[in-house]
Amino acid sequence: MLSRIHEPRALLDGLAALKLRNVSSNDLLLHVGLPASPSTPRAPTIPAQLFDPVVSVFRSLNVPVFAPNLPRRPIPAVVFLIDEEDYIIADDFEVDVPEFQHEDEWFQPEPSGK
Repeated sequence: MLSRIHEPRALLDGLAALKLRNVSSNDLLLHVGLPASPSTPRAPTIPAQLFDPVVSVFRSLNVPVFAPNLPRRPIPAVVFLIDEEDYIIADDFEVDVPEFQHEDEWFQPEPSGK
């Protein structure tokens, strides 16, 4: 993505105003940064998750953007939840479940009427 912005801080302020979930100001500074000279064209490399918010702020600031290679959308992770609190995140996994055997003596219904 190549852009020219005259007030670099405006990009960070615009992104902060979007109140992106799980994204701090330090995260934004890491990926967007502030150039030494505001008039220098730059080509920031940003994660795919930040692409749409960054472009939306550039558009609101009337900053021209050239982005010939749109980022691929991340594939959502697969989560295997265990006991309502522990989890495993993986692209692919197998779960071995032991064979279950039910014994009749485990089930003793009460006679009706009691």
